Amino acid sequence: GQESLEPCDEAPEVCGRRAFQVGIHAFEEGRYDTALQAFRRAQQIKPHPVILFNVALAEAETGLLVEAEQHFDEVFRDPSTPAEKLDAARRERDRVAALVATVSVDREDAELVVDDEPAGGSPPSVRVNPGPHRIQVSLGGRVVVDREVELARGQVLQLAVATPEPEP
Repeated sequence: GQESLEPCDEAPEVCGRRAFQVGIHAFEEGRYDTALQAFRRAQQIKPHPVILFNVALAEAETGLLVEAEQHFDEVFRDPSTPAEKLDAARRERDRVAALVATVSVDREDAELVVDDEPAGGSPPSVRVNPGPHRIQVSLGGRVVVDREVELARGQVLQLAVATPEPEP
């Protein structure tokens, strides 16, 4: 077969199938970035839960665990997902979910921002991919924590924040 992600000017079914095959081949060889690109292209051309399942597998292999978890959920909720893929999607989702890191603050009145994205919840909490992150915590509009952290797979970082002394 053709081993590239060159532009395809044939029928969408042909282009989608070709991209999917490139993805399968790359995945089997451990070239997960290429596999992810190919599966995403196939999903873009002709969306299908089995293709999305493969997108999620490749995302998990490239460290995009939060995205993979969401995509496994979509596969699981899609009524057109073949029955034999449902158990695999649930199993993979649970495996990936255990590897996602979590950052939270122990106070409901705190604001948490991770990588310039405000976290929701009360107290605030966010699930993120393992790796480097910038964490900021504010109380009453005043930044009390601002630091870079390296989060491991499955790490839960619970920040305990004291009330700052009033400024003189």
